[in-house]
Amino acid sequence: MPALGPSPVAAGDHQITVADARRAIAAALVPVEGHEALPLQAAAGRVLAADLASPIDVPAHDNSAMDGYAFDGAGLSGDAPTLLTPIATVYAGAPYEGRLAPASACAS
Repeated sequence: MPALGPSPVAAGDHQITVADARRAIAAALVPVEGHEALPLQAAAGRVLAADLASPIDVPAHDNSAMDGYAFDGAGLSGDAPTLLTPIATVYAGAPYEGRLAPASACAS
């Protein structure tokens, strides 16, 4: 990588014009030329020259990670721990038709 030269900020000049900033950025840019094919294990730290798409669905089925629990906060006590019993699992896009009883929770 070519030397970038002295930084205006390092030199104590904290006020540079937009045009000077653009010139400094343009001078530091190095275009990427060409490409090469590498095994995946040798590509760490490299930049892709083109989009890479999987030929298969990953995962192979509709999936959404669970991100938490729903519960009725009115039943919580600030003075003692509250034990919540999971009573249902609700997946992304599906509504929960029931009503949560005190001390119950729903994984969602």
